[in-house]
Amino acid sequence: MPPVSRFSTAERLRQRFRVEHGERLAVRAKTSGLVTEAQLDEAREASEADGRPLTAVLLDRGWLDATALARLEETEAREEFSRPSTTRPAVLPAEVEEAAANPDRNLDEFVLVAPLGRGGAGEVWKSWDRRLGRWVAVKISTASLESTSAQQRFEREAMATARLAHPNIVPIFQVGTAHGRSFLVMPHIDGQTLERASLPLRQALEVMHTVALAVEHAHQQGIVHRDLKPGNIMITPQAGGVFVLDFGLAYLREETSSRLTRPGEVVGTASYMAPEQARGDHTAPATAIDVYGLGATLYALVAGRAPFTGDSFAAVVARVMTADPEPPRRLRPDLDARVEAVVLKAMDKNPRHRYPSAAAFADDLRRVLDDRKVEARTAHVQRLHQWLRRHAPLWAAVAVICVALAVAGLARFGAGHERDAAVETLREMARLSLESALRLRRAGDTVGMRKVLPQLVAAYQRVEERGAASAEVDYLMGRMYRALLDEDKALAHQERALAKDATFASALYERSVLLSRRYGRDLNQTIADLQVERPKGSKPADAETAERARPALAQLRARIVEDWTRLTSLTPSPAQTYAARGILAFYRSRPKEARDLLAQAVAADPLMEEAWDALALAHSAARNNAEADLTYTRALALDRGYAPHLVGRCDIRRLRGRTAEAVADATAALVLDPASIGARLCRATIGINRSHDEIMSGADALQTLNTADQDFSEVLRRRETTEALYGRALVRRYRAIFLDRRGKDPLPDFAAAEADCTRAITLDARDPERWSARGRVRTRRALHDIQNDRDATADLDAAQADFDEALRLDPTRSSALMWTADVQTYRGLQALRQGQPSEPFFVAAEARYTRAERAGADAWLHLLRGTMLTWRGVATARAGGDPLAVWTAAEDDLERALKAFPRYHDSVVRRGILRLERARHLVRDRRAARIAHDLGVADLEHALAREPDHREARAALAIEGDPVLSH
Repeated sequence: MPPVSRFSTAERLRQRFRVEHGERLAVRAKTSGLVTEAQLDEAREASEADGRPLTAVLLDRGWLDATALARLEETEAREEFSRPSTTRPAVLPAEVEEAAANPDRNLDEFVLVAPLGRGGAGEVWKSWDRRLGRWVAVKISTASLESTSAQQRFEREAMATARLAHPNIVPIFQVGTAHGRSFLVMPHIDGQTLERASLPLRQALEVMHTVALAVEHAHQQGIVHRDLKPGNIMITPQAGGVFVLDFGLAYLREETSSRLTRPGEVVGTASYMAPEQARGDHTAPATAIDVYGLGATLYALVAGRAPFTGDSFAAVVARVMTADPEPPRRLRPDLDARVEAVVLKAMDKNPRHRYPSAAAFADDLRRVLDDRKVEARTAHVQRLHQWLRRHAPLWAAVAVICVALAVAGLARFGAGHERDAAVETLREMARLSLESALRLRRAGDTVGMRKVLPQLVAAYQRVEERGAASAEVDYLMGRMYRALLDEDKALAHQERALAKDATFASALYERSVLLSRRYGRDLNQTIADLQVERPKGSKPADAETAERARPALAQLRARIVEDWTRLTSLTPSPAQTYAARGILAFYRSRPKEARDLLAQAVAADPLMEEAWDALALAHSAARNNAEADLTYTRALALDRGYAPHLVGRCDIRRLRGRTAEAVADATAALVLDPASIGARLCRATIGINRSHDEIMSGADALQTLNTADQDFSEVLRRRETTEALYGRALVRRYRAIFLDRRGKDPLPDFAAAEADCTRAITLDARDPERWSARGRVRTRRALHDIQNDRDATADLDAAQADFDEALRLDPTRSSALMWTADVQTYRGLQALRQGQPSEPFFVAAEARYTRAERAGADAWLHLLRGTMLTWRGVATARAGGDPLAVWTAAEDDLERALKAFPRYHDSVVRRGILRLERARHLVRDRRAARIAHDLGVADLEHALAREPDHREARAALAIEGDPVLSH
C-alpha cells in the first residue's frame, strides 16, 4: 500500500505549536494534581531526548490517561477561545465591515459574515466576534422558539456536544438566544468536509479510523450521532485535524421520558441512512446506526459516490431498505478486497451482523493500514452468506460444495502468497460452514448439519500438512466440532489454537466452555452416585460433597476459574464477557451474581447455547429446579437441535421426580445425537433409581436393570469414565441382589460389578466412593456365600481393606464406617453358623454402628444394626443367656427403618424373623409366644404378598428348628 499522503503545511510551525501546546497541557496537568513535579521533570528529559511530545511521554508512562488529557485539552481550548487576541486589528476586516452594515447579519456581539453550511437543525455561519476580535462559527437554529420539535433537536445538539470531551469532536463554547432563535458558538475550523475532499486511499482510511474512535467515545458517553456522512466530517490542513460535526440528530440513550422521533418517523440523510432508521425501527441497537453510517461514509470515500442514489428521497429510502449496495470494487477494481469487506460488514442489512461497535470498525481499519488480515469476510463470501440467508433449505448442500471447491483449490496451491490465499479461503469457508451448521441445527436438522463436516476436515488437513493452519482456523474447527457435539475434538483444536496464540480470546473462551461442560457432567454424575443410596428426606449431596468425594473435580474447577480470570483481561465480545463473568461467578459460588450476568449474556446473544446451559445450572444450584427447567425449555425453543439442552432438562426433571418426562427428554436427545453420552447417562441414572425403588417395593426390576446396563455399556464403549464404570457396577450389584432374593445365581453379576469397580479405582484411586463401592460388592457376595455355607473370609478381608482405604482418603465418611460394621456383622454370622464364638464380632459391629451414627450415617444403619442385633440375640440365646434386651433394641432399630423406608419390605421381613425368634425363646410363656409368632408370620406373609419370590421370607416361614439357618 502506498505511504500516506500528508497535508501541505509548514512543518516547523506545526512542530513549534505542538511543543508549546504540550508544555501548556503538561503544566496544567501538574497544577491540577494529575502529575507530580518529579514526573514532569522526568518527562521533559525524555521528550528532549527522543523528540516525542511531552503529553505522549506522560501517556506512555501511565502518569496521565487519555480521558484526563482530553479534558485538559478542552479546558485549554475554552480558555484560549475566551482570551482576548493580542493581535486584534485596529479596524474590522473589510468583509466584516460590509456584513456589519446589514442589521440582519448582527447577532449579539457576533457578525454573520458568510454561510458555511446547513445541518440537521440549523445553519452555520463564519462569524466575527466583536468582543474578542476573532473568527468563530455560529450555528443558528432554523426554527423559531415556538417550534417545539426543532427547538428540542437544536438543544439536543448543545447537550450532546457539551458533554463530549474529545479532540476530534468540535466543542461548543457558548449557547444563547437572539431575535427569537437559539444559537451555538464554536471555534471556527479552517478546513473542508469530506463531501468536498478527494483523498488518497490510505489517508481516507486513517481519517475514518480517527472518526470511528471519536464516535466510540460518544457511544461510551451514551450519545449516538445518527447522521454520520461525509458532510458531517471535516478535515483541516493541520496533521490529524479531523472533526465530527453536527450532533443535531444525536440520541441520548438515557432519555426515556420523551423521544424526538416516534416509531415510523424517519430521521437522517437518506443515502447514508441505516435500514432500521429508514423503517423507523427503534428495536435494533442504537449504536449500530452509527456503525452503518461509518461504513456508508467510507463507501463514498473509496467508491466516489454515495452507496444509494435515486430520483427522490422516497426512492433512496426504498433502496436503502430493500437493496444491497453495489460492491465498491465494481466501481473501483483496484480497491483492496479487505477495504471492501470492511465496508460491506459495517453496512450489513442486519444490525447484529455489523461490527459490534465503532471501536471494532476502527480495529479492522487499523488491520488494513498495518497490512494484516481483517475480521470482516471478503465480498464474495459476504454475498454468499446473504444468498444463503434467502435460500435457507440449501445451506448444507452449498456449504459442502463450497468446502469441496476449497479442497480442490488447495490441492493446486503451492507456497508463499498462493498458500496464504488458500488458507484465507479455508478460513472463510470454515466460517461459512460453521454458520450453516448452526442454522441447520437450530432448525432441528442435525442430519443436514453433519453433512457439512467431512469436506471441511479434508481442507483443514491439507492446510495443516503445510504447517499453515492459523490459531483462528483451529478455533473455527473447534467451534464446528462443538456445534456437532464432538467435544473431545473441539477441545483438542482449541488447545492447538492456544498453543499457537495464547492470547486468542475466542479460543480461550471456547476451551473454558468445554471444560465447564465436562465439570458439569462429572459433578452431576458424582452427585447422582452419592445420592442413590441416600434415603428420601435426607440432606441431598451437593457440589461440596462431590468435590470431597472426588478431588479431581475440585482441580478441574480451579483450572476453569483460572481460564475465566485470564479471559476477563482480554477483549471478548459483550455477550462472551457477560457469559465469562457469569460462569466464573457460578463456580465461585455466587449464584445470584451468576444468574444476573448470564441473563444479560442470553439477552445480548440469545443463540449462545453455553450461556443458557450455565444459567440453568445456576438456577439449579440455587435449588430452583423449576426455573432451570423453564430456562432449558426457552433455550430449546431457539435451538431445537441442541441435544445437550434436552440432556440438561432430563437431569433437572429427574431431580424433580418427573421421571417419565425425563426419560422422554433423554430419548429425544438420542434421536438428535445417537452418540450422546449425557443422554444415556441420564437415562441410565434414572434406571438406577427406578430399579432401586422397584427392588425395595418388591416389583420385578430385571428389565429396568438390563436397560440401564445397556446404556452404561454403550457409554463405556464410546468413552471410559469412572462415573460410567461406577454406575454400571451399581446396576450389576443391584441385579445380583435382585437375583439372590429370587433364589437365582448372583455370582456372575457380583464378579462383573467387582471388575467395574476395580477398573474405576485404576482410573481414579483417589476417590473414596470407588473403594467403598467395591467393598459393598464384596460384603454382599460374602453374605451370599455365608447363606450358602461357603467360607467368605477372603471377601470379608478384601472388603475391610477397601473400606479402610476409603476412610484413609476421607476420615469423615460415615457410610464407610457403617460398611466396616457390616464386615464385623458378617464375620459374626459366619462364626455363628460354624458354631464358633461370635460375640466379639457382634460387639465390634455395634461399636462401629454407633460411631457411624454419631458421624451422621443415614437411616440404612437402623436396618443393618437391627439385623445384626437379631443375630446377636440368637447367639446369646444359644449360649444360655437372655436375648430379650438385645432383641428389644433390634426391634426398635427395625421400627425406625420402617418409618424411614415404608415401602421397603425387607425391614418387615427382618422384623418377622425377629418375632419368630422371640416366639421360640418364649416357648414356656405360651400366650406371649403365640402373640410373637402370629405377628412374625403376619410380617412375612405381608412381604410375600408383595414379592412372592422373596427367598428369605419363604425360608423363614418354611424352616423348622433354628431360624438362623435361613440367613
